Amino acid sequence: MSTPIAAPRRLSLKSALRSAALIVLVAWTGQAALANGEAAKHSPVGTTATALVRAAIQTEDFEAVVSIEDGRVWLYLDRFSTNEPVANARIEAEWRGAPIGVKELAPGSYELLEPALTAPGEHALSLSIVAGVSADLLTLTLSVPQPEAAAVPTRSWRRWAAWGAAALLTLTALALLVRRRTGRSNASRKGTA
Repeated sequence: MSTPIAAPRRLSLKSALRSAALIVLVAWTGQAALANGEAAKHSPVGTTATALVRAAIQTEDFEAVVSIEDGRVWLYLDRFSTNEPVANARIEAEWRGAPIGVKELAPGSYELLEPALTAPGEHALSLSIVAGVSADLLTLTLSVPQPEAAAVPTRSWRRWAAWGAAALLTLTALALLVRRRTGRSNASRKGTA
């Protein structure tokens, strides 16, 4: 014995419009998520705003790290053997044969007061350090890369696919609604004739 097949349920205009609105909303929020992913993928990265630009040197007494962070040039100085920050050191820095101002901000943390060091290129630095009975002359090269050109965002095929799917689903819902309405009006005409 076979089971009877249920007649398809008729949707009201209200529920068809709700379904279409829901489909568009889901597609739109998915589209926004895709757009945010694309923006993150193509956002330009500044080279001087990160601590990725750095140079380091070590001797028997000292370890020095020069880095660029937030557009400022930092010198971190510690004892090589103990990794203890070197406070109150007398530091004389030179770049291109000219002295650079050095300011201690915290024990072991100094700022090199030369904004031109953040410009792209190779910057050879000489550091004369005197701390207590220890003294040393350090030379290092800070390599600052050229900033990357901002990538032009491209339209992703996923973005187009999401909008296409939303349009297709909306058109399908509207076609079903029109078909149902047309069927209902034809049935009512047949009933009155």
